[in-house]
Amino acid sequence: ARGDRAGADDAFRAALADTTYASPIQPLVNAGRCAAIGRDWAKADGYLRRAVSIAPRNRPVLLMLAEAQLRLNRPLEARAFVQRADALGPDASTLDLAAKTEAAAGDAEAAARYRKRLSEEFPNYAPKAEGAGQQ
Repeated sequence: ARGDRAGADDAFRAALADTTYASPIQPLVNAGRCAAIGRDWAKADGYLRRAVSIAPRNRPVLLMLAEAQLRLNRPLEARAFVQRADALGPDASTLDLAAKTEAAAGDAEAAARYRKRLSEEFPNYAPKAEGAGQQ
């Protein structure tokens, strides 16, 4: 958050090497989020893939990983992570990202289906502005 991405990455790697952590999920997620904030999508991808291997049903991690795939121009991989998140149950952010993912994959019909679900299941949903949240 302070702009020292290299220093933060060193701190995350030190936390991952610390054997007193019961699970490295939190430092991996934090490192992935930090890399994404810095727009280092390849680094974010690496950390988040490790996180999802530990916590395969963690919706926020799945969505961050899907976003990284979109930014890396891998819409089919993004689709797989979004579908896994959607299988966890109804969630507006998941449906919003699913619509974007399908549009990026060139499937306008699937994108429209997700937008329809979003408007029907979450009529009051207001997406976050670009750069907000987990960007």
